[in-house]
Amino acid sequence: VLGASAPVVEGGVLLVPYSSGEIYVLNRQSGTPIWGDSLAALNQQNASLFSLNDIDATPVIYDGVVYAVGHEGVLTATELRSAKRIWEQEISSLKTPWIVGDFIFMLSTNDELISVYRPDCRIKWITPLPSYQDQEPHRGTIAWSGALVAGGTIYIVNSLGAWPEFPPADGSRLGAI
Repeated sequence: VLGASAPVVEGGVLLVPYSSGEIYVLNRQSGTPIWGDSLAALNQQNASLFSLNDIDATPVIYDGVVYAVGHEGVLTATELRSAKRIWEQEISSLKTPWIVGDFIFMLSTNDELISVYRPDCRIKWITPLPSYQDQEPHRGTIAWSGALVAGGTIYIVNSLGAWPEFPPADGSRLGAI
């Protein structure tokens, strides 16, 4: 489960996510911290002895806002320059979200394709995805990756070699390649 996300460069800053669940924005020239935040601290009421605070999804900077999601169950929107938290939503993911206009499309750790309304973090729709080839007795785990939006269609891929397609409007399955 543990992995690593990539740092993100925007203008004169470098955004670095850590496996501890922390995110730091650094001055790109000097490396001096500008601000830091922790996604791990947001969900302490659900924490257990064994918790993974890891941030595997690369944060996305869109329109001056940092969108970051961690394994422990929080998606956040934070102003890049001021570090002001705009909103947070209880979603856990290991995959980088895809932003198109006012919507964020992402895969959750619960095998769901989710559409989030970016301005206020409302969930527009959730489409459950199968976790197993054989649901009873849970055999043949299916791994999902994505989401990618192109040509007005959301694409994800799975470990079975399928590439399902979904419309951004409602998340109903269109078919698969």
